[in-house]
Amino acid sequence: MRILLITVYSCLLCIGFRSFGQTDFNNYSPLQSRGEVPSMFIGKVHERLSERQREEQAIIVDEIEQALFAENIEYGIDRLLNSGLITYGDPISLYVNDVAQILLQDNTELKNELQFFTVRSNAVNAFSTHQGIIFVTTGLMAQLSCEADLAFILAHEIVHYQKSHVVKSFVHSRSVDFDEDWLLQMSTYSQDQEFEADEKAITIYQNAGYDKSKLTSAFDVLKFSHLPFDEIKVPFSYFSKDGLFIPESKYPNDDYEIEANDTDDEYSSHPGVSKRIKRVKSKSQNHGNWGDKVNTLGDSRFQEVRDIARYEWPRNNILSGNFSEAIYSIYLLEQERPNSMYLQRLKAQTWLALSNYNKSRSKFKDNAQGEVARVHDFLSRLTLFERTTVAIRMVYDIYKEYPNDDEISAIFLFMTESLAGNKKFDLNDYYDVSYDKALKLSENDSLTQKELAPEDEEEVLSKYDRIKKSQVKELDLEKLAENDFAEYLLWELKQDSIFQENLLYFESLISTDDSFANITEKQAKQVPNQVEFRDLHLGVERIVLLEPKPIIYSDAGIDNVRSEKFQEKLNGALSEGLSAAGLNGEILGSVNFDKNGTEEYNMRSMLYTSLLQNINSNYAVFPLDYGLLKDFKEKYNTAHVMLTFIEHEYDPVIPWGIIAGAAYVFPYFPVVASYVLPYSIIRGNYTRISFLVLNTETGQVECGQSKSYNESLSKWNLANHFYEYFYYLQIK
Repeated sequence: MRILLITVYSCLLCIGFRSFGQTDFNNYSPLQSRGEVPSMFIGKVHERLSERQREEQAIIVDEIEQALFAENIEYGIDRLLNSGLITYGDPISLYVNDVAQILLQDNTELKNELQFFTVRSNAVNAFSTHQGIIFVTTGLMAQLSCEADLAFILAHEIVHYQKSHVVKSFVHSRSVDFDEDWLLQMSTYSQDQEFEADEKAITIYQNAGYDKSKLTSAFDVLKFSHLPFDEIKVPFSYFSKDGLFIPESKYPNDDYEIEANDTDDEYSSHPGVSKRIKRVKSKSQNHGNWGDKVNTLGDSRFQEVRDIARYEWPRNNILSGNFSEAIYSIYLLEQERPNSMYLQRLKAQTWLALSNYNKSRSKFKDNAQGEVARVHDFLSRLTLFERTTVAIRMVYDIYKEYPNDDEISAIFLFMTESLAGNKKFDLNDYYDVSYDKALKLSENDSLTQKELAPEDEEEVLSKYDRIKKSQVKELDLEKLAENDFAEYLLWELKQDSIFQENLLYFESLISTDDSFANITEKQAKQVPNQVEFRDLHLGVERIVLLEPKPIIYSDAGIDNVRSEKFQEKLNGALSEGLSAAGLNGEILGSVNFDKNGTEEYNMRSMLYTSLLQNINSNYAVFPLDYGLLKDFKEKYNTAHVMLTFIEHEYDPVIPWGIIAGAAYVFPYFPVVASYVLPYSIIRGNYTRISFLVLNTETGQVECGQSKSYNESLSKWNLANHFYEYFYYLQIK
């Protein structure tokens, strides 16, 4: 299933009313697009190619290289725009656009050519494309110290666009083996191009009236882009609290050095930072009449936009599986808003993930720098049992503090269900008193374990005893040791009757025999469809189909144009399959953006996030966009979403040896040729259909399949297979 998830998602990837100063960070909602859908999100790429090729013909003389560039860059940008990572019309995009308007106040033509989008990523980067798109990451915005920093960075990217550096660097980059990050590689430049962009950006920056003293502060962002957005030590008390004892020996007191990122790599997008600073300072001496602008659009607006980017940071950490940095960034944000429910929910999400983090994924960054390295080291010093137990207790404590919050309650219930399915988890492994109480007991022989327990312990335990045998773990006070601290962390959960009853309930569900669990191989051969499709029996009455992205291969690789043109036929095959199976459904994707607009674009982006969350985990995950997913069911009247992926390749293997042998025996040649050739041609078709069904209520991928067929890529063949899938999805 995990391989299927990764395959599907990797192939999918291979402006509104402005209100400022009104963001409620205590109840923050993840960044979403606003306003009208930009035209480039809707149109067909192959329809733009010929025009783009003519534009670039004068720059790239070689027609073959020119055609390759035009096609690859256009389809690459299209995949990025529809990846779910891009937002438009949001507060960050609007702010970036307004700063650009200040920079280009005397260049109306260039202002009209450029568009600005936000990339939801902690990567600290901004890059331009030859179509006039400038992308700015939330990671970059989170690191800025003022508007002037952004102004110089944007001026730099504007020069790259003006000078067609992206196009010119195509030949420069052809020696690099393209991978999934090829779009970033296309935005890399030679040192001469970087220096030219810096020099001309000085003029744009100065003409806009920005402060000379802030000219090089943007380079500090680049130097320390490998660190989170602030540098504050997390105190040990943030983890070890009353009733949650953790030995201080587990918490590192080391001093963590910080080295500036000052690469000087030919292929780096920002080579030689120190060298660039020196050149910029030197070139700036040739300019006079500097302004004093720092935050032209206002201090409060800059702070708000930067805070928005910072509140996206831990969410991106969780999505990428970087849980230690998520904890650190949440701590940083809590210093200003300790009661933010958004942060508490993210904190519960992070510790929930760590409670499921198995041994194969327990390594944390060993090259981290600065204070975030302390959190990395702390988690890495804990054994798997200790870290899992600490995480369970952390989630429980957050739940106790906010028991009326729907999402936190759902997270706690989800953790309980996960523990019920974890064969390594057993409440018998834990004591029913805290470590501090056990320590007092060991120091005072007159006290008993019962006297140190809560007053209602007897009532709670008697209720639990009626459900399950007593789980009291006898104390051995002579062997009381700090290294056993984890065994004392869940004493409150052992007193919590609701938790215990829920745990037993989920255990009973898991132990229920599956009707196919004990099926024999002989029986499986007799009922192949029943066995093959048993996981599809979800009782679906209605389903939403995420628009599939077909990939058709040729000898030269992916045939982008043919793949895109086949999209309409594929959508038709899905519709016919739904109709034939009698299943209600609709397609959600760019085919409807011009009709349903930004709301549908945001919905699809959210679904891709849920898919990515499943991909990055080898365990069941709680949906990161829990609140938004609830809205999905209300809008579409179903919780089920199907993501389909189609691959096709035509590679016939004709047995010329057999045909040549038959030619020696003439009477057999026509017979052999008439059967062998058509058979080989037909068998040369390789079509692979993969799909996943996501339940938006749970955030879980409920089922999925990937099958190959030696069939041509026809609408009729695909519709038949879709009919079969949709038919079984309706069975309970």
